[in-house]
Amino acid sequence: MLGASGSDDQPDAFSSYTFSLNDGENNYMITVSSTDNDSELKIITEDNAFNYSEYTLTAPENYALNIPYSQEYASGVCSVITNTADEQSVPDIVQFVFYLDNFDTEEELPYTVKRYYSVKNNEFTEIGIYDADGSKMDYVPEFTLLRTEGTVFMPTPTVTFDDNGDASVELNVYDFDTNELTLKKRTQSADFETDRLYYGYAAKAVADDIAKYFTTTSLNVSDYDNYVQFDSLNSDGGSTMFYFVDDPRFKTVSELETFVKKYFDAKTTNEMFINAPQKYCDVDGKLCTVVGDAGISYIGDITITSYNYNEKTSTVTYKTKAERYDEEGKFVEFIDGGDFTLEVNPNDQSFKITQYKLNY
Repeated sequence: MLGASGSDDQPDAFSSYTFSLNDGENNYMITVSSTDNDSELKIITEDNAFNYSEYTLTAPENYALNIPYSQEYASGVCSVITNTADEQSVPDIVQFVFYLDNFDTEEELPYTVKRYYSVKNNEFTEIGIYDADGSKMDYVPEFTLLRTEGTVFMPTPTVTFDDNGDASVELNVYDFDTNELTLKKRTQSADFETDRLYYGYAAKAVADDIAKYFTTTSLNVSDYDNYVQFDSLNSDGGSTMFYFVDDPRFKTVSELETFVKKYFDAKTTNEMFINAPQKYCDVDGKLCTVVGDAGISYIGDITITSYNYNEKTSTVTYKTKAERYDEEGKFVEFIDGGDFTLEVNPNDQSFKITQYKLNY
């Protein structure tokens, strides 16, 4: 009818999302439903004998539920984490993300936090989170938890460099107790002789921290009004603006290159400087960089699947797999993440990266 309202164009509000979950032995159907209260979600757990139980999900203090915008995006209400790290029979975990809703707190809070759930005794149950000192935590504050082993989850390692460019890596993990349904945090060793898997994760973290300045972001720029413009080498007739880098560690390309070669071999270093999207050059003896969008990556976390150490050459090669997502941010599949190879000095456990997949 002419003049009708556009209400039909409004998307259907989120109502429910149903998925399957395995507790290590049995399968369940889980349904997450909206309620009349925006601060609650109702969760129904049903077993194979059609027995069911109900659970009410609420957000932690100062946080709000992540309720999908519409029913079309219902699957975004939560995510199911299955064991893809090894062959252990481990209960599936349901992850709910919560967003900061109170910005006036005295302490600075993470913008997003997570809680984890599974099924115990046929009931939907929150997994207890414990800090390294044994204290109970209300949520997991880390942005990412990577499943490194069947019952071990690792937050993104923290990498720091001292004035000499020497890296140190802080590694923590959460141990998943499948009987008690707890995640307990602890410090994880990255010793090459005793913890070769996590030595690889620590080295990978260093590599990623350096490579990001060539693939996804530039070194720090403070003054965006001060730049030098060069004609493009392409035939498009365009130009490229280079901004002066504000990083006390590097004054010239040579100093940056020396730092990169401390951890990467010459071949990989050259590929970074020549082919990666973030470019660097010297202007009047000062380091400059391109500030731009390196594009959107649909590759997620990378997991080490196996490793092999060659004692004759003192090299260790890590096989990896990578998460691939679609344009809407939904997980699609695991793909080959590329080999990651290190030349290791057994005396001081330092390393040189000789094989590394640059994602750009």
